[in-house]
Amino acid sequence: MKDVIKDLENLTKTLITNKDVDWTENDPSEEFNNLSYLVKEIIKGAKASTPTEKQLKLEKLGEYVYAEDDADLERMLDILEKHENPNEITGWIDGIQMCERFETSFTVSDLLGQIS
Repeated sequence: MKDVIKDLENLTKTLITNKDVDWTENDPSEEFNNLSYLVKEIIKGAKASTPTEKQLKLEKLGEYVYAEDDADLERMLDILEKHENPNEITGWIDGIQMCERFETSFTVSDLLGQIS
């Protein structure tokens, strides 16, 4: 996100610099092409730095379960989302390692609602 902010600051400087240019003597197409390219790069950077819905779910799920790594979190999320009984207590499901204080706190649907 810091790169996006830096790019926006650079774009602002460029726009301020070009605001008072006498375009009657200069062809502005190169400047506008450069600005267009910069805006596209800023948008691309912003999209890349914005977490997806799944990434946000995984981050929240990590607050409730013991997971060794991101792959472990993804595996547990997949188990929860595909689980047949939404009323089952999450601590009783094979493959889900709930933190001890949450072992019997949530049903599958409760936990999915909590992380969504």
